[in-house]
Amino acid sequence: AEGDYTVRLLPPPVLEGPIPTTSFHVEPPAGELERTELNQPELSLAATTSGGKFYRPEATEALLNDLPKPQKVPLDTDPPVPLWNTWPVLALFLMLITAEWVLRKRNQMV
Repeated sequence: AEGDYTVRLLPPPVLEGPIPTTSFHVEPPAGELERTELNQPELSLAATTSGGKFYRPEATEALLNDLPKPQKVPLDTDPPVPLWNTWPVLALFLMLITAEWVLRKRNQMV
């Protein structure tokens, strides 16, 4: 948090003399909106360095023309396995519900 702070070292029992202390000031970080102007040279350099291009908002037509055509990507997926619609799952569910009821009945919680 912002403000002036003073810290002191808690000495061990064998240390004699004054307790070491220091003061410091904490300032908030620079605001995000302090520099809102466009830094086109820096953006162009970053785009060139990363192998890309820099476009101004007015050049959206050039951006759309430079985009590669999308390609279809085949998805290799396994067919779904219906886990919930099987008899063993139903039997397990019924056994768990019955076991809970029996335990509650024995402990007089019903």
